[in-house]
Amino acid sequence: MRIAGSKQKLPIRSTSEGLNTRALRSEASVTLALASMDSHVVDLNKDTSALSKRVKSEFDEVEQYLWEVYQREPVKKDGSGDFTWKDQAAARRMSMSLQRYVISGMDPDFREQLYHAGRAMDADGLRWSILSAFRDDYRQSIASGLKAGAKNSRHGGSLRTGGYGHGQAIDVTGTEGTTMDQVWRWIDGHGGKYGLHRPMPGYDPAHVQSRRDWRKVAQNLRKRRNQLAQHEREVTLASLGRD
Repeated sequence: MRIAGSKQKLPIRSTSEGLNTRALRSEASVTLALASMDSHVVDLNKDTSALSKRVKSEFDEVEQYLWEVYQREPVKKDGSGDFTWKDQAAARRMSMSLQRYVISGMDPDFREQLYHAGRAMDADGLRWSILSAFRDDYRQSIASGLKAGAKNSRHGGSLRTGGYGHGQAIDVTGTEGTTMDQVWRWIDGHGGKYGLHRPMPGYDPAHVQSRRDWRKVAQNLRKRRNQLAQHEREVTLASLGRD
């Protein structure tokens, strides 16, 4: 009850107390938000490993490897000149990162073939690189020299392959002391093992694409890669158990 003529005194909080209270509320809200996502309470001040383990990389190991290979030769050029800007322009046009455009635009099975063939080339001491990977119809339309029609390219033409995510061809070269001829000869000698070949060695020697039962080849290669990864995980867990 308030008495007439008297003044009611209210408790006064210090500035630091108010800040601490707001901080506690903020911390509590973050903890609750995290708990609602996966039913695990995570203290961000102590341990963020629970979050990092749940965050997957945007690109898988195959895409990451092929992107590294693409970057080995940053300047993309052939007999018609420097065309580095063309992939960049095409990626911007689709509002994508360059990696997402040139690498992820290829068919997953084709990427699997390139991954295994590329690793084998690396093991043989050849430093190879990608001049051109996925191309949408626009990118194909601004390509120079001998080329297929905009929609009919194996690189990713909308009519020939289905477009983005279905590219089935790349142009390759050598870098860091490896010549393009060495890379091309390796493809001719070993590419068949990975379902790859150079269909036009005379007038488009850099062009590499899939052949015959390439889907089946890719599935077998992926199975082998996954089995190896599983074996390595088991070995790692076993070694940790002995420590």
